[in-house]
Amino acid sequence: MMKTIVGDILANVTKDAIIVHGCNAQGVMGGGIALQIKNLYPRAFAAYRKHLERCLEDGCYDEKVLGGGVLVDVRNNLHIANMITQNKFGTDKRQANYEAIAHAFELVAKSSDEHGLPIHYPMIGAGLAGGNWTIISTIINETLGDRDHTLWVLK
Repeated sequence: MMKTIVGDILANVTKDAIIVHGCNAQGVMGGGIALQIKNLYPRAFAAYRKHLERCLEDGCYDEKVLGGGVLVDVRNNLHIANMITQNKFGTDKRQANYEAIAHAFELVAKSSDEHGLPIHYPMIGAGLAGGNWTIISTIINETLGDRDHTLWVLK
């Protein structure tokens, strides 16, 4: 079951956890928490870009890249999960892809099990990406089940 904490995820989750955030498939972390992560953890951004470049070289840079991502240990057993949950960016229409979010959280669940770490995330896909939080939170709860996972709401 999802726990909810009001606060700044990046200021409060600093070790022994997985922080999941949504990224676009364009190699840009230009807004929201993605931009904050890019600035705070440059290694996470570099790994995200390298992941997308490999997909481009391997010929998988199309809709198949959605739902994938890369997990980066940035410090103190703190992992940033850069998950590709939308193809493009912009606020003109919903960019969040619900199937990609589901697949991304399946991968995060496996990583959580492997590393024995709790999962933390913001309202992925419901901010700049324009997704419906009721739908997204249902996807997350169903995918993560009984695992230790926490939603952080910035006020």
